Amino acid sequence: MPVSKESSIEWLGDIKEKLGIAPSNLALKIGLTEATLNKAARPTAPEKLSQKSIQLILLYLEELKEADTSLKPHIVKLEEFAREKFAPGVTRTKHRKIKRNKSEVVLAPHIRDRQLEDFHVGLMDIPVRGTAAGSMTGAMQLDENVIEFVRRPPSLTTAQNAFAIYVIGDSMHPEHKNGDLRFVHPDRPPKQGDSVIIETYNPSTEEKEVFIKEFVKRSGNEIICKQHNPPAEVKFIIPIGEAPEKTDKYAISVFKVLTMNELLGY
Repeated sequence: MPVSKESSIEWLGDIKEKLGIAPSNLALKIGLTEATLNKAARPTAPEKLSQKSIQLILLYLEELKEADTSLKPHIVKLEEFAREKFAPGVTRTKHRKIKRNKSEVVLAPHIRDRQLEDFHVGLMDIPVRGTAAGSMTGAMQLDENVIEFVRRPPSLTTAQNAFAIYVIGDSMHPEHKNGDLRFVHPDRPPKQGDSVIIETYNPSTEEKEVFIKEFVKRSGNEIICKQHNPPAEVKFIIPIGEAPEKTDKYAISVFKVLTMNELLGY
């Protein structure tokens, strides 16, 4: 059965609409050049889908169907369309593998592409409140005075008390490099393995200091953390009962640092 230009456009359009995969990204996933599928999807271009392209797309859809079962109903309909419009039995390709171009970066098959317009363009209203030291010396204060304002990420759209800090030092390198900007959601409790901002208070100097570390656990009146460079366990005292001695430095706040996935709303 000959492949028509109209069927090619309709099928690629359905794939984009139902699965969120644009022709250019689909081409990268199956080892073709972006122009190959872009031309087939463009009404003004003379090219239509080749049998090779159809087979590669169907192989990818089969992989995607197994990797993300929530997309199965959509993929089944796309396969039925191909069987009807292109050739009977064309979808029987399960045991073949896609030969991808090794020089190209291929997105994981189970991740649905997100269009640029899907991302929230936030206001420049997240306050940068200070600098968190990646070492146990030279820590800066988490000041109520705002250094500057930065753009609000998607996951902090409704967070009222979110703020950001700049990292100094290299004890948390390479996870948190000197100069990196990090965002904090004050109402999310940290779990083991999370990066945290520890705000401490020293009664002898009446100063507050801020550190960024990896949260391990809370044990009694201690918050146990670790740092990367050099590898070390770091403990912060939590005041329980009577006020600590004036020489003690103790933790007054622990804030979870958001990961990139959390910032983007995943």
